[in-house]
Amino acid sequence: MILYNGELLKIEYRSGILQLLLFLGCVLLTSCGGWLSDSTEDLAGNYKYVFESRENSFIYGGVKEQKVIPCTVETYTYSSDFILAQQKASKECVFPHKIEQEEEKVYFWIIDIKNDALYRSDSRQAYEANRNCLHVPEELQLDKP
Repeated sequence: MILYNGELLKIEYRSGILQLLLFLGCVLLTSCGGWLSDSTEDLAGNYKYVFESRENSFIYGGVKEQKVIPCTVETYTYSSDFILAQQKASKECVFPHKIEQEEEKVYFWIIDIKNDALYRSDSRQAYEANRNCLHVPEELQLDKP
């Protein structure tokens, strides 16, 4: 309360606090992707999907955690036996790797969990052939990115 010209004035601070909280909430949600950044999902066979930003999403793991599908993983699916992924190569990947790839090219990946083996295909046709050879179940399908 404040005394002004002999009258008591009551100042409401609630609206100011609400505005400050809304502002801080907006800053938190928009900085570094907010709640979307740095999320990790455990997949089958000691593999993990990591999402750090739209351009920096990758899969890594395996028995010795040495296998990687580098950035940018556009879509993936998995079961207890296989992990399937579609990746668009990016030189901006934050995860270090030594996989040679052509930037912006789309690659298709199959991880055979039981054999801890990683297969990369340079085309949809080669990917489908690998699926058949590895006996990947028909119901396990990649979504369109």
